[in-house]
Amino acid sequence: FKTNLFPEGSNQPLDQRAISSTHQILLETPPDILALHLTKVDCDMCFPSTCRQGIELLCEDDDKYIDPELKEVFLSDMLERCMCLKTFVVVTILTAMNLADSANICSKWIHIAAQSKQRYENTLAFFNILSGLTSDKLIRWGDLWLHLKEVCIRCYIQSKIKHLRISK
Repeated sequence: FKTNLFPEGSNQPLDQRAISSTHQILLETPPDILALHLTKVDCDMCFPSTCRQGIELLCEDDDKYIDPELKEVFLSDMLERCMCLKTFVVVTILTAMNLADSANICSKWIHIAAQSKQRYENTLAFFNILSGLTSDKLIRWGDLWLHLKEVCIRCYIQSKIKHLRISK
């Protein structure tokens, strides 16, 4: 696995440079682009174009026989995908530098989840993002939700001002 988020030669868990890069990407990329990327990854996983795996799981003609090994691999991959996205959401929020950054990242995840469901009909990403946002670690962090309310109000006002400018 190669990515430009990790420094060359080291893949340390919670590497500060990788976390900073991830936060920057999350905050600078529009939610619809991130939701589209999640949808593409989910579709590639569920409906691979190079073989008949995925949802069909190699069903044979009328017998509808499902290869047990292939089904096991598919379900294991899906479970891992779900857990990884949920954990990724929680980690990106908890590793922010301060409460304001955590609230901004949380707000971004909410927008990504909304775009995933509304625009791309990706209920898998929607469910997994919301699973992360409703984890015990985040639910118990009362200050985060108070600050998030302020962030959401600010975003709402900014969008209304932008809409008014466009309609003039």
